Amino acid sequence: MHGHGVSIQQNGDSYEGEWYNSLRNGVGTYKWHDGDRYIGDWKENQRQGEGQFWWANGDKYVGHWNNDKRNGNGEKIYKNGNKHQGNWNYDLKEGLGIFICKNGDKYQG
Repeated sequence: MHGHGVSIQQNGDSYEGEWYNSLRNGVGTYKWHDGDRYIGDWKENQRQGEGQFWWANGDKYVGHWNNDKRNGNGEKIYKNGNKHQGNWNYDLKEGLGIFICKNGDKYQG
């Protein structure tokens, strides 16, 4: 399968976007049955490049992905209004970052 299309899986997940060789490749939106969703770049069925991920609880991540993990520069925005900006290494915060509270207070470290 090549081009653009929609796939709905038996578990209720869905994908709408670009395909190449029957794999998610290019830009697309994946929605999990639990309410989580990802919009961004794909390579061989894995999140790769730039993308945004929303958790069903209201938290959001905007940034870089590699091998289906948050990897590189990104920002996590919590539903309560707090934010973390910094680097990620395979889904874990790494190195120095900035935590910005909803009230504007900033913590670096």
